[in-house]
Amino acid sequence: MDSKFISRREVSKEFSEAEHTKTESLTKIKMFVEGLMPFFILRDFTGRISNQLDFEEKGEIYYYVQQKLKRQEIKNTLNENQEVSDDAVDALMEFLLKKFKPKGFKEGAQPVHDLSKEDSGRVNAMISAIDDFDIKAMVKLVEKRKAAADRTMEINRILKSAMTDEDAGKFAEKENALLKKKDEILSRIHKSEICLTSLKEELTITVQQRNRALQSIKDNAQNKHVFELSNGLSQMMGTLLESKSESIKRNLEKLIVQNLQHIYRKNNLITHIEIGDDFQFNLYQNVKYSTTELLYLIKNLGKETFAQEVGKQGMKLLCEKYNVDTVQLLQQALETDKQKHSLDLFKRIDISRLSKGERQIFILSLYWAIIELSGQDIPFIIDTPYARIDANHRKEISEKFFPNISKQVVILSTDEEINEEYYEIIKPYIAKEYLLINDETQNRTTVEQYYFFEV
Repeated sequence: MDSKFISRREVSKEFSEAEHTKTESLTKIKMFVEGLMPFFILRDFTGRISNQLDFEEKGEIYYYVQQKLKRQEIKNTLNENQEVSDDAVDALMEFLLKKFKPKGFKEGAQPVHDLSKEDSGRVNAMISAIDDFDIKAMVKLVEKRKAAADRTMEINRILKSAMTDEDAGKFAEKENALLKKKDEILSRIHKSEICLTSLKEELTITVQQRNRALQSIKDNAQNKHVFELSNGLSQMMGTLLESKSESIKRNLEKLIVQNLQHIYRKNNLITHIEIGDDFQFNLYQNVKYSTTELLYLIKNLGKETFAQEVGKQGMKLLCEKYNVDTVQLLQQALETDKQKHSLDLFKRIDISRLSKGERQIFILSLYWAIIELSGQDIPFIIDTPYARIDANHRKEISEKFFPNISKQVVILSTDEEINEEYYEIIKPYIAKEYLLINDETQNRTTVEQYYFFEV
């Protein structure tokens, strides 16, 4: 008995070890299937992908060198020792650029992948993982798992056949009892499923009946009153929201105009703004119209377009002056007006006719107005602040916009935008200044606590 017990214990130990091997192998296989395998299938393309990424990286380096090489700077440097001709400078520039230009590179061509440094690193890491993958090791791992699975099945068979007659009888008896119980449970499940299906059908019918009854209840007088009350509350809330929205839009209109007058040197460029229901911005400037000109506009533009041309405020002034409420009646009143005097009104400005600089100033004024209207200390961050703005307005923005738009302003600028003149203007308001230095040779950016120059 002792030797049989020891043998059985050893077989059980071997079974546990085989199960462990099988589980461990399966985990590694699963990690490969869920991770690397989709990319491994495309391993024939990795070489071309790697070459393309390298080609695009060299193209970026070529563009960088092309931007940094300045013909005049090279000429000045060479002329410090001896006089060099323009042709020699051009030849030197062409030689240097040719050294960096990848073979087959065409200027203006769009990159295929156009990946960031981080994404290129990830792709190259995946390609390296594919190249380093050991196929033979994976095959051995699969075979190892299969062998372990076969061994566990064999040990199960051995353990089962090694039972004593008494144990086998008890096992068979217990197995039969469990099978019988399983059949009973399956039978109950089947009956329950039939019952559940029937209940679902009854529930569907009941829900339909309930919906019809609910609709009938809604039609009676009491629920109709409740519905009307709810509808009234909804309309009241809508009115309140509309009123608040209109108030915000009117205040925003005034603040934008005020801010524009702080910055614009053209005082009469935009003197009035109207924000529509869909938050469409309509820009106007002050204009004097004679009654003859107003009649000409109505006839040539049409009544609806005329109303848009002079704006809601302009229509309000005209209607109050002539005691009318439609453009049709206004036209009749103008035709009968014998005084032929001038009226101070507004003329709509198409925002697309503004220069890019004027549009940017308008957007800055809009940001300023939104922050003022919010009543909150909202940080303001702006990149390339003077992109399309002329020198005169740059000074106005430096003096009036940046110090007042918010308590915390972050400006991302180059030394060509905020130069020494504008830097001196905003210097008293600067709390911190940083300079980002990009080192492409080491592929990193360092941060220094100073600006391009000191004032």
